[in-house]
Amino acid sequence: LLSVACFVLVVARLKSSASEASIAVLCLFQSLFLIMDHGQVDLAILALLVLAYQLASDRPILAGIAWGIACLLKPPAGLLLFAFARYRRYRAIAAAALTGVAGCTLVAARDGSETLALFGDWRTLLGGATETWILRHDAQGWPTAILSFASAAGIFDGNPTGFHLAIAQLFSLAIFLGLYAWRRPAGDEELAWLALGVVLLSPQAWRANFVLALPAVVIAVRRWRSG
Repeated sequence: LLSVACFVLVVARLKSSASEASIAVLCLFQSLFLIMDHGQVDLAILALLVLAYQLASDRPILAGIAWGIACLLKPPAGLLLFAFARYRRYRAIAAAALTGVAGCTLVAARDGSETLALFGDWRTLLGGATETWILRHDAQGWPTAILSFASAAGIFDGNPTGFHLAIAQLFSLAIFLGLYAWRRPAGDEELAWLALGVVLLSPQAWRANFVLALPAVVIAVRRWRSG
């Protein structure tokens, strides 16, 4: 129900027509199905990013809180920083930072001295899962593509290490920022770029995560219909 509400919120904030929203559903049907079937939070993250971007000028504190929560759910949502820095939305950035600190403090207060141990266990689990999963067919982000070519070229044997993954992510980010600086998108187009970038730059991007392409699909359909 939360995912459905977030989908409605996103298409409403993008001022999508019924036909634009319908085509977007058809294009992203598999991702939407997996979101519902697996109980993922990507539509909630997308809704938070849309709110954060659109409210940054008039209600920067609320925008920062929304962005901070999105980053707590999925750290690559921090990509919105480049838009906020570009438009000097410093109050929104500060609000997001405080939201992140508050969220981490609540976890620490709940778990006490076990917090660092839990964080270490999470890092160990994430590292082990990422290195064995990153080259599978259902991992589809830019870092995966780079590592696939590197593996085929014999740069490393077996599974990539954390170092390989970090280099691939930095290289992916450099490519994305280069395209972003060259295109200099604005408005809904910029929002679409950044939302899509969140999933493209994620090391474990998979089919459900690509629901973050929703703004890009809506913009593409709108431009196609307008010639």
